[in-house]
This record gives sequence, structure tokens and C-alpha cells, in this order.
Amino acid sequence: MHTVPGYDAIRADFARKCKNLNKMVAQVLRGSEVAKIDVRFHGRHINAVSFQKVMHLVESGQIMVIYLPLLKEGENITRQDLDVTALYFDVANDLYKKSTIIHEAVHIRSDMRGKKMIHMEDELLSWIVQAAYLRAGGYQANNWPGAFDKRALPAAFAIFDTLHAGKRVTHAQEFELSSALRALSGDYNRDADKLNLIDGVRPLRH
Repeated sequence: MHTVPGYDAIRADFARKCKNLNKMVAQVLRGSEVAKIDVRFHGRHINAVSFQKVMHLVESGQIMVIYLPLLKEGENITRQDLDVTALYFDVANDLYKKSTIIHEAVHIRSDMRGKKMIHMEDELLSWIVQAAYLRAGGYQANNWPGAFDKRALPAAFAIFDTLHAGKRVTHAQEFELSSALRALSGDYNRDADKLNLIDGVRPLRH
């Protein structure tokens, strides 16, 4: 249940001031790479159907995606309490930027489920699925030249490759990714053990 004061007014303000990216994001979610994603991790399952559900909410406007040029390069934000995703770019012109949209789509899917989830658990899943998308797009290395971090993505690739091979992910692999994320950002570190503001996605008013 949404409890954010001024939810509708805040979203309306974003709509007035920010470029809407819903069409661009929906196009990425329709991409052929998405159909190849099938990740099971800690009881969660993310696949093409998951992204179809997210795409429906994006196309309907229940999820608002905006361009926020104040964000740093590589920084995207999903406010699950406002059903708003903000991107640092307004053209998804390479595989890495598209993969970050996939990352945020996993956060949206978590919100849709409406079940309480520790922030770091949601981040681990999002980074692993992002790695899955990059692999589906044909990327074979363990890092991405456009990435703003040189540790987290290799750790995410290692976990996805292990899952893809049908092997068990080790505690050491999970620790490497979680510690890389904590080191990456003060926000990751501060909020790692908190519950996300998951409250479902508010239906549009008619």
C-alpha cells in the first residue's frame, strides 16, 4: 500500500519537468536478448515473462521512467515507493546502457511482487540478471568498458556463469559481489541491510 504523501503530485511534477523515457524502455524490454534470460537465485525466478509484466506497467504509465541529467554517469535510481525510475541517459545506444535498464526492471519486478526484501538481496539479483543480459547480447569478457565500476560486474558475471553452468554458487562468490557493491557506493553500503520500500505498484486512476 502506498503511503507516500503527495504521491500523485510528485509524479505529476516529474512528468512536467522531465523527459519521459517509457517508450524507449519498453522497446528495450521487447528486445531479443530479454527472451534469453532465465535466472533462478535464492528462490527468485526472473525470465522473459517477468519482463513482459514490467513492460506492461511501463507502457500503461503505472511505472514512470524519466531522464534525470543530474544523475552521475552509471547512476540509475528506482523509487519503488513512487513507481518512478530515473535514468542518467535518454538514449539507450549501447548494450551496457540497455543492461542497466534491465537492472532497474528487476527492481520494478520486486516491487510488483509486494514482498519485503532486504535491499542487498534485491541488488544481488539485479546485478546477476544484468550480467545475464550482457551475456545474451554476446558479451564474453568479465568486465564492460563503459562500466563505472571494475569489480562488481566481474563478480556478477562469475555468479551468472556458475548458475548458467548448473553449478552451485559459493558463499565466497556472493560475498565478493555484496562487498563490491558496498564499496561501490555509500548508498549501497548504508542501505544494504535495510528493507526496501516495496509496496506494490499503484493502479492508474481512471
